[in-house]
Amino acid sequence: MSNELPKLIWSEDKKAQINSIEELNDWINKFIEEANSTGNSFAIELAVDSSSALFITIGQPESHVEFFSETGRPIVVACLGPWDSDDLIKFDGMGESCEMEKRYCVPVEDALTALRTYFLTGQRPNNIKWGTGGDPLPDGL
Repeated sequence: MSNELPKLIWSEDKKAQINSIEELNDWINKFIEEANSTGNSFAIELAVDSSSALFITIGQPESHVEFFSETGRPIVVACLGPWDSDDLIKFDGMGESCEMEKRYCVPVEDALTALRTYFLTGQRPNNIKWGTGGDPLPDGL
């Protein structure tokens, strides 16, 4: 493992090394406080190694979540939420204005649980439903 990992990224030039679950929780609390005080939603990304990362959005009741793994198939998977809605959530995605259909979001507490699980295990979290392009993955993936 590199001495720069695990790392948390919330913009192209803002990063922090995370050494414990307590540090991760402190950062999560700071991000929630910032989102609440500014009214802005934004993405954060956590990489525990050089071949995987978890991306979530913070600042709204729903969160878009994506998992990246160089060894996974597919390489990137997005969450599938409990809502069947075309409504869009808007957020800052590392400096880019982004939108995502609510159907590809989960409750933010589920996204935060996934982030903590990924930090502790380095694996794709199984507390949320994953899919590709809206299609559920076969069981066991």
